[in-house]
Amino acid sequence: MDRLDPEYSALKKESNDANKTVAEKAEAAEKLAAREKHLQPTYRQLALLYADLHESVTPFHIFRRVDCLPVFLQSRGSHGGERLCEISSVE
Repeated sequence: MDRLDPEYSALKKESNDANKTVAEKAEAAEKLAAREKHLQPTYRQLALLYADLHESVTPFHIFRRVDCLPVFLQSRGSHGGERLCEISSVE
């Protein structure tokens, strides 16, 4: 989060700053926790979207869309998984 959100990054630096008093560090830590709680739904939504996309685009699904199966799915003795057909653009 600290890489993508400048406010979160600043609060994290404040909470770890050796020059700050204990009270200032505690206040920064509270704000940091609140900011993290605020950002958490967005990060969760992005993670779920990434997982859904990752699961829906597997090699089998790609080959199924273009109506061909690689040789390695049909015979275990293939060399490098040659394709049985050329992949063309899908409409």
